[in-house]
Amino acid sequence: FRPTSRSEARARLNLDRQRRYVLFPYAPSRIVKRVDLARDAISQLRADGLDVELLVVSGASPEQMPLYYNAADVMALVSDSEGSPTALKEALACNLPVVARDVGDVAEIVGGLSSVAICDAGVDSVAGNLKAMLALSNGQCPPSRPHMQRYGGELIARQIEAVYERVRRRGGAGTILGARYPTGSRRQGRSGPSEGNRS
Repeated sequence: FRPTSRSEARARLNLDRQRRYVLFPYAPSRIVKRVDLARDAISQLRADGLDVELLVVSGASPEQMPLYYNAADVMALVSDSEGSPTALKEALACNLPVVARDVGDVAEIVGGLSSVAICDAGVDSVAGNLKAMLALSNGQCPPSRPHMQRYGGELIARQIEAVYERVRRRGGAGTILGARYPTGSRRQGRSGPSEGNRS
């Protein structure tokens, strides 16, 4: 997930080069994602005279998604709830501005980025923030990709590796739910090592 040419991305996806696109990268059937709110906001913008379309993307492959992020002008994240939204990180890694509700760890992820506008659950708030971000999306927003480097796979892998190294230096003892168990021991009732791999 990295920035590429918007015109090239739109050409590959057969999208209009002049229209404004608000990306909604979720299945409409997922009620918690609030496609109804996004659609109502787009209808309000169109009533105000903007040539804007909600680009609903569901079921695209991971290889295709960077094209959509780079083809769009803004992404809408208007869910009622989230954990740590992957789509937000992917969008910002592609320098795509975002209008988002303050759900899950959105505030922590964006950390005051000017390319992210925080809205509430009202249609007026979503539409107003989309309009403002659309006005800034033509290269006027500072790039958000540098802010996303902390979520890069290489950095995360190094952090995980460091955790294992700290455990190794403790002489092979591990910590399970706050209790320490020497290497080779088993908790009472545990039938085998495979249980530890269940999610």
